[in-house]
Amino acid sequence: MLKVERAENVVEFSKFVVFFGVDDAEVFDLLLDAYARKIRETTVDGILTVLVNLAHTLSPSASQAFKLANQEFGQRLRFEYQALHYDLYVNAEDLPKILTVLLDHHQLDGDLKQQVIDSIGENRSQYTFEIMADLAVIYATKMDPKY
Repeated sequence: MLKVERAENVVEFSKFVVFFGVDDAEVFDLLLDAYARKIRETTVDGILTVLVNLAHTLSPSASQAFKLANQEFGQRLRFEYQALHYDLYVNAEDLPKILTVLLDHHQLDGDLKQQVIDSIGENRSQYTFEIMADLAVIYATKMDPKY
């Protein structure tokens, strides 16, 4: 039985699974279970690392991990999240990274997309020009089918 005490260990475990090419459904189930239990304590970068690593395995568990991430990011954007550490919140710098990973894997949930758009609209004055430029490029090239 795998017991993961720290969220960082889930991230490292996902790296281990990809690096060594583990192809065992039981291992993926253990990883997904640990990920689901520790997602609230995992940084945005940690969540994105696990998602990318699971996507590289082509495991069916990856789609469930993306669903959990969409829900978690949505809660963090709606401020339904009380964290002990500032780095667990979604910051302006995290939005381009989140959108890039989820859009590249075709896993951006419609609700999260709308929350991101609303968050950008509400907090636009707090974002740097670099972040706004990154978000504009992502929107024009990946999110909006008109372009």
